[in-house]
Amino acid sequence: MTKIPQRLIIDIENTKRAFGFWIHHGDEKFDIVSAGKEIMSVPPNERDYKVYKLLKEHCDVIFCTSQGLGDLPFYPIPQFSIFAVDSKDNCFGTIGGSSNIIDDDYPVGYVSRKGMYGKIANSVREFLELVTFYPYWWDIVRYEQMGVSYDIDPQCFARQREIEETFKLSHNPKSIELLLSNLKSPPEFIVYASNEEARKTNAFLDTFLKTFLEHRTTTERNTINKKSNNKLWEKHKHKIVPGEKSTEELINFLNDKVDVVELDITEFSRFFMERHIINIVHCVRNQELKLTANDLNIIAFNIINDNKSNSYYQCRPVQRIANKHKNDMIYVVFEKRTGYIHSNSNKLLLELFIERGVSQYDYDNDTNLLHSYLFYLDSYSKGEY
Repeated sequence: MTKIPQRLIIDIENTKRAFGFWIHHGDEKFDIVSAGKEIMSVPPNERDYKVYKLLKEHCDVIFCTSQGLGDLPFYPIPQFSIFAVDSKDNCFGTIGGSSNIIDDDYPVGYVSRKGMYGKIANSVREFLELVTFYPYWWDIVRYEQMGVSYDIDPQCFARQREIEETFKLSHNPKSIELLLSNLKSPPEFIVYASNEEARKTNAFLDTFLKTFLEHRTTTERNTINKKSNNKLWEKHKHKIVPGEKSTEELINFLNDKVDVVELDITEFSRFFMERHIINIVHCVRNQELKLTANDLNIIAFNIINDNKSNSYYQCRPVQRIANKHKNDMIYVVFEKRTGYIHSNSNKLLLELFIERGVSQYDYDNDTNLLHSYLFYLDSYSKGEY
């Protein structure tokens, strides 16, 4: 069998937007990391805002509007989301992901036109405070790179106030101290000259999958067919009535079993939603539909903790979520167009998978979905949840 690398890279420059997440294989953990550049341009309706002009004139920070990936000949791992450049062709971006300017908690890094790079702030807010109140900060970066001593004399200009008020910033007297600390710490990303250079020392998901499929032998394929799973087939075939239920029918099934409250998906953490979006886009049920993140119709429910749901809450949820809800909340997520289902209760998730059933096509053609269904039935019958 092809060995799965401990880390697989998804190239976001040549695919639809992807996000980092992790998967389990047995007892092992494998990281999947998004890599490459993306441009986070200022929306057209905001480009005339005075604050962007002030940042350009006062701080030499030019927020992106018309820049293209071709203007930035380097390749970062992990993902580097570029939101600004300067007059010297240096660029600034968030490391590992992005959201909006003020609430973004991803660290900020820089890549110089000469290929030098490093981490300079722990968030976009910290970066804006640095460049607003210490507009000579870039000189400090250069001095640090050259090992030249320097003196620091904080300067504040009248126009700082407008930038400060617009972004609700505060003058942090430790900004320079934080900058120096970040410059001396590991950069949290690596910059390669190109995608090709990055592939020489990193395992990319597309390359791995191609290799895996090319080397998958007939013997390996046969290990998952109905005949090789004859014991499971004979044990559970009487339980299978071909015909797959819709998401709406499964939601009705869920409502009959437990008390639920529909959740606004904005209540989930950003990381939670990012991970599920990429799982949905790459799931088996989307292979023919080829839906993108913008095409998805996601609905989620909170399972009320009461007598009806007691058996689920007695089983430890396999995954906790970080949002304003209590950590012991059990949830179910559906995507209506693909039929994707996820829950942090393994028992409830298995029940939903089993209730959905298997289509006549999958039943007749001995597909992977039928194989999975047999394993769901067997796991549930053994109480393996």
